Amino acid sequence: MFKSVAKEEIQVPAHVDYLGELRNFVTKSGRKHGFSDTVVNAFKLCIDEAATNIIKHAYRDWEGMIKMRVIIKKSSLTVLLIDHGKFFDPSRVKDPDLQRYVKIGKKGGLGIFIMRKLLDEIEYHKTEEGNELRLTKNRDAAKRKKVISYPTLSFSLKTRYSLIAAAIFTSFVIIGYFYFFFQRSGRVFNEFIFNENPICESLARDVFRASDIINRDGVNKYQFNSAYILEKVEESIKGRDEIYRVIVTDNDNFVEYSSDSFLEMKPFTIPENHKKPHPDVTSYKDEQNETIYNFSSNVIFNEIKIGILYLEVKKDYVSSQINSARLSDLKLVILIVTFGFLGIIVLIYIILNPFRKLANWVQDFGSGTVKDEIDFDTNDEVGELAKAFTDITDSLRHSQKNLAEQERIQKEMQLAQDIQQTLLPTDVPELEGYEIASFYEAAKEVGGDYYDFIEVDKDTLGIVVADVSGKGVPGSLIMTMIRTALRTEARSIKSASEVLARVNDFVVNDMKKGMFVTLFYVIIDSKKRRINYASAGHNPMVLYRKGTKNTYYLNPRGFPVGISLPDPSLFKKSIESDTIQLAEDDVLIIYTDGITEAMNSKRELFSEERLQKAIGEFGQLPAQGFVDSLTDEIHSFTEGFEQNDDITIVAIKEKSSPEKIELQRAQKAHQMITKGCNIREACEECGITVYAYYNKYKKIFEEEGIDAIELDETISVESKHLSIEEKTKIYDIIKQHPEYGAKRI
Repeated sequence: MFKSVAKEEIQVPAHVDYLGELRNFVTKSGRKHGFSDTVVNAFKLCIDEAATNIIKHAYRDWEGMIKMRVIIKKSSLTVLLIDHGKFFDPSRVKDPDLQRYVKIGKKGGLGIFIMRKLLDEIEYHKTEEGNELRLTKNRDAAKRKKVISYPTLSFSLKTRYSLIAAAIFTSFVIIGYFYFFFQRSGRVFNEFIFNENPICESLARDVFRASDIINRDGVNKYQFNSAYILEKVEESIKGRDEIYRVIVTDNDNFVEYSSDSFLEMKPFTIPENHKKPHPDVTSYKDEQNETIYNFSSNVIFNEIKIGILYLEVKKDYVSSQINSARLSDLKLVILIVTFGFLGIIVLIYIILNPFRKLANWVQDFGSGTVKDEIDFDTNDEVGELAKAFTDITDSLRHSQKNLAEQERIQKEMQLAQDIQQTLLPTDVPELEGYEIASFYEAAKEVGGDYYDFIEVDKDTLGIVVADVSGKGVPGSLIMTMIRTALRTEARSIKSASEVLARVNDFVVNDMKKGMFVTLFYVIIDSKKRRINYASAGHNPMVLYRKGTKNTYYLNPRGFPVGISLPDPSLFKKSIESDTIQLAEDDVLIIYTDGITEAMNSKRELFSEERLQKAIGEFGQLPAQGFVDSLTDEIHSFTEGFEQNDDITIVAIKEKSSPEKIELQRAQKAHQMITKGCNIREACEECGITVYAYYNKYKKIFEEEGIDAIELDETISVESKHLSIEEKTKIYDIIKQHPEYGAKRI
């Protein structure tokens, strides 16, 4: 019924020097249990790759151990790699674009892809033992067919246990039978001696009588009376067919009487080659080469030996008695086995009948035909099991009542998921001078996160990240309303606060009481290189400035969308927008609270502090690399623990554009020209074509001045915002010197 699996284990330090031990261990285990070289070699390659990743990434910042456990089943081989390093789920790694890899000549990065191709199952979990990577490959089809090619019979549990019990019982009975079989000959032989020896002694006492004494000249002469002996012998051995013959001799061994007439009046002696199987009996072979058992007893008169009486029995009689006893034993064994089998069947039926009822009930329940609950009046383990099933019956019956409601909710959730997927953008638009990357991950329930890219005009892009308070279909419908309102109102409007005010007017009257939406809306003007943004009660947008390594939290004032305010115009009056200009390699991060509230199995939150640390660590990466690294950090922290809220990230990175460089060169050339330098020479020295200078910049510089297209310092971040690092320093000063006034601080 239940078959145990073989397990083998090894633990080595997490160092490349010990990779060979892991490979050799799985090779030895696989071959020992009959797995093909294909399976073994696949595991060698995959374990080498997986263990290398553990060493380089999981134990990047500290040393540790790698435990490898090999689980051998009939049809598969499973290898577990367990570590206590940094959590990383390989299932999140997408398959690479091999054509692109070949095109750019990229090396490496194919480890997980190769593992997926070579193995049948790859699972990664956080367990009590640590991070557990489970690799499984099934046995080769030909090998598996060879292993299970023999025919098997399917038996019920009752039949199986009956056969097992019958086999054990029969084995004990057979062992007992053969024990008594070999002991039976000795016992029958002893009984034979016990019965025959007294007959011999009794005859020896009765075959002689006082009247047979002849007294001549004062000397007693003893004469045996054959007729009297014959009478006594026939009387004593009547009905005892086993006695072969009776012989009476005098002291000179001369036969005085013999039931075998052939021996009368002849001397009789026991052959010299006789044997003594027992102190009371002698065995020898007679003239016909038959084994004879001979009992002897002295004939005594007045305490004087006057002769010897011999009683003989053929060995065939003893053998027949032994065989008869053994046959009786066999009949008894058959009777015992028969009743034993019947008892086993009855006992197994009594024991397993409750289990049969349970099995029938489970089958009925599985087919939906169960009507009555099971009830057993017993206090043993079966009763406890039955009670557990009864409890399950009650629980499942209650669940059945709620099944329709659950199905309705499930359909609603599926519908909400479908709606949500249609609302989210399928790709990220390209915008000159900026890198944009996004990431969205749904929680176990349909969340309310939403993000979108909206074309304001050909040079301007709107980016929105929102979080709807409701979930399910109502939340998805609110998302649909927000998306429609944004795409309707955002066209050609470059004020984020104005757009959000219009969106609020669009949806506020249609939203259910108690529901609201927090939004962060960003408008990127790629022509003027400016970013305008507004927040409707959302998380702050984070700006990381690579040049100074400072982090800024940007969050203008604003109510969430959809709240019914006493004054309808209050939303528009209260919401603010701000405009900034990014420096080269600046990164903007717009996110939902699913990031900071991401939770691990210890109920710890990812928190703002960890987010800020991760931004500082990955801020120098390209936008997509930044998003990938940040999400990896979040998943490493949560260790696969199910989240209750969606995770949404949009990253915007300012990159150095050709237009910006060309503008700087044109400004430098114009300054040289105004100082009297030749136009051609100035353009050549500054690295700009004469054509570009004349057609794009000369007129603007002459009419509006050289600073007409310069970056607007009044909208720089530093002029209006303090970085988190600067705020921290101020807080430290206040904490250390609370007596300082505002000016001194």
